[in-house]
Amino acid sequence: MKFEKYWKKIHHSPCSTKGIKLKDIKGPQPSREELEVELNTTKKHNQVLESRVEALQVENNDLKGRVGSVEAQMKRFEDMMMNQLNVNPSSS
Repeated sequence: MKFEKYWKKIHHSPCSTKGIKLKDIKGPQPSREELEVELNTTKKHNQVLESRVEALQVENNDLKGRVGSVEAQMKRFEDMMMNQLNVNPSSS
């Protein structure tokens, strides 16, 4: 139950609220074992995410290399076309 709903409930009830403590509002605290399980789950999830990030970084570097190669080929093609255009009109 959310705190706001709980607060409204206790203030609109005809009962006395003298016995309510902060821990009653928050609810039960998780045990150490539950916290350790949650921590281990979070660590495993972080490891999976880190390995995915590393794989994506490798893929990104590979793609950067490919783009660089294509750009170099396009530049050579452009230079070749410009040379042909410059040579053909002058020889005609």
